[in-house]
Amino acid sequence: MATDARRKRVVAPPPEPLVEEEDGVEKSPLMQRIEKRAEGAIAEFKDWLRFVWDGEADCEGLRRVGQCFSPTRAGNKEKHETELLEREMRVESGVLPLVKAMEEAVSVAESASRDLDAHTERTRTLATEALSRAQIAEKLLGKALVHLSELQEAYSSMEAGRSKAQQARQAMEERLKDAQANEKLYNEALAGKDEEVERLRRELEDMTKAREMADERASKFERCWEEEMRQRRSLQETVFALQGNIRILCRIKPPCSGNARKCIAASSMTGEVELENASADGRMQLSKFEFSYALDEKASQTDVYKTVSPLVGAFCDGADACVFAYGQTGSGKTHTMQGDLASEGQRGVFARALDDIFLHASTREAGGIPAYTVTVTMLEVYNDTVRDLLAPASASLLDVKMGGSRVRVPGATELAVGDAEQAMRALEEGKRRRATASTGMNADSSRSHMVLSVRLSGKSNNVLHLVDLAGSERVQRSGAEGTQLCEAQHINRSLSALGDVVAALQRQERHIPYRNSKLTSLLQEGLRPGSKVMMLVCVAPESCSARESLSTLGFAQRAQAVMLGSPDGKKRRPVST
Repeated sequence: MATDARRKRVVAPPPEPLVEEEDGVEKSPLMQRIEKRAEGAIAEFKDWLRFVWDGEADCEGLRRVGQCFSPTRAGNKEKHETELLEREMRVESGVLPLVKAMEEAVSVAESASRDLDAHTERTRTLATEALSRAQIAEKLLGKALVHLSELQEAYSSMEAGRSKAQQARQAMEERLKDAQANEKLYNEALAGKDEEVERLRRELEDMTKAREMADERASKFERCWEEEMRQRRSLQETVFALQGNIRILCRIKPPCSGNARKCIAASSMTGEVELENASADGRMQLSKFEFSYALDEKASQTDVYKTVSPLVGAFCDGADACVFAYGQTGSGKTHTMQGDLASEGQRGVFARALDDIFLHASTREAGGIPAYTVTVTMLEVYNDTVRDLLAPASASLLDVKMGGSRVRVPGATELAVGDAEQAMRALEEGKRRRATASTGMNADSSRSHMVLSVRLSGKSNNVLHLVDLAGSERVQRSGAEGTQLCEAQHINRSLSALGDVVAALQRQERHIPYRNSKLTSLLQEGLRPGSKVMMLVCVAPESCSARESLSTLGFAQRAQAVMLGSPDGKKRRPVST
């Protein structure tokens, strides 16, 4: 049994021989010492195994021989087994140091392996870091190469610019040389011109003095001429006051298009108006008119009212007055009379006259003069019917009647106003209710006559009519149809009645046909002896309106010849000037 146990301990497969590394890596001194000690231990272990195997073979042969021979041989067998046991003990005593040496060698090999693994890991980490740094360096190198390429291109551009600058500098130097040469020539040429320059300078001084003297004479002549014109106007106003004539202001409307050909011109200094129109045979002829006042297309609303303000002042002093705008459709009548109430500079005659009336009233009160009551009435003559613009649209139509020396319109709204602001609100209300329409000649054509009557109730009890007449129109040009055609017919008919009244007044007939239309019936107070009348004649400057403008100016010329007479009812002949 002991023999079998011992056999089991020592029976083991021979160890595999060590394989040397052939990677060509140089081994450290520690590894060389470890390998040397391991090789020695392995050699001793091999010798021991060889010895053991040889002993086992002998014991087995003896056992087989003992079984075959006699008991005498058996005694020898026991002796031999004892020797074998002793031999095994000796072998074991010799093997133990070898085992310890092998364990030490294995421990040293494991420690060396761990060191080698740690060294390998550090080497791998360092290699990874080196690789990352190499990649970063490669990227930086690429950027550096790109930047270097850009610098090379910039350097090339700079070299090209430098070359061009050098060429330009050479060209400039050549030009400078030429300029210096020319300057030398010019100096030589100017050296002989000094006397001529001096002579010209003296002539210029003499001409300047002569011009100053001429300007002074012209200024003196202009002042004399203006004084003469003022005296002439003053005398003319005296003549108009004695005769009671209708004063005429001709205003030219600005052209609708800057490229339109103009056929009319006016002089604000002389009051003359010239119109170029085609005659019946097609030839162009020039017609001249002279009125009390004339304003061209550059005149403002303020310029217009300066001519009307004396008449408003006469009304505030107790006289009856009438101001009406006359002209073809689209000639600027409504703009002249009403304007834009929201804009101070564009307000028309209506608003400015009301401002003046209340200003005059406040002046009277400050001077201790009894104040008067201001009453406003706004009427519209539409298709020869009278409507109240201060009443609702559903109000009934009105009639015009003559009561004594005054015209009455029963049922009309008579609004007492205490200041200009209240009067403006009434004016805005009536303006919204007036009849208008779009025609071929005017996008916002007035289709009725608008009459604003201002009465002063007090000592005088007089009236001021401010009239915005509807414009006359040719149906062929305006393209009126249906309702607009009927409106145009009534407008032209009422304007013809106004022309008949003016013609009768011009001929000084005993019967004046005021009652031929509602319009002339309303204006009867303003067209009788003692009244102050001004007609604002509005004309369009375009050549296409020359025919209508000629008719309008002819009517104004006839109206200017009317002698209304003095307030005492006596008519006086014109005074020669």
